[in-house]
Amino acid sequence: MTSPFQIYKLRDGSRVATSEHTNGTIVVNEAPGVQRLQELARNALGSALPVDDTLRRLKEISDE
Repeated sequence: MTSPFQIYKLRDGSRVATSEHTNGTIVVNEAPGVQRLQELARNALGSALPVDDTLRRLKEISDE
C-alpha cells in the first residue's frame, strides 16, 4: 500500500517523517525508516519526466 509522506529536517539536524493513512498519521523517527522514505522519494523524483515534457503531455491529454 502506498501513502503520501513528508520528511522534515529538524533544527538539530535529525530527520523525521510522517505518513498519512486512513486511520491516522504515522510518525517515523528511527533512522532506518526515515532513510527508506528518503530513498523512495529520491527514486520517484529520479523517475519523473522533466517539467517541459510533463506539461506537453498534460496538454496533449487535455486536447484529446
